Amino acid sequence: MKFAAWMMYGSAALHLAAPAVMGATTGALILAGIGAVWAALAFFLARRGNRALGYLCFVLALGGACVALGQPWGAPAWLAYGFAAFDAAAAATLYGVLWRRPEPA
Repeated sequence: MKFAAWMMYGSAALHLAAPAVMGATTGALILAGIGAVWAALAFFLARRGNRALGYLCFVLALGGACVALGQPWGAPAWLAYGFAAFDAAAAATLYGVLWRRPEPA
């Protein structure tokens, strides 16, 4: 789950950089708020990595990747695709961790 947390940190960093890229618009501040929450979730996932938090982060990462492709709040294309790439990597990693088959005894 630590790799997924690092991908979430990457997405959070891009979200937090949105006001510097887009200016202090409402959309950029919303993206920065999302980035702050995303960074906190990544921190707790890396520290305490339980399954419930993993499922929550999986759903949010998958949804974030889909929403980012729509370029909400006026984000430039390269920034939105960066969100989508980091979120998709986090979702794919969490999928692999949470839904893998148990090893035979």
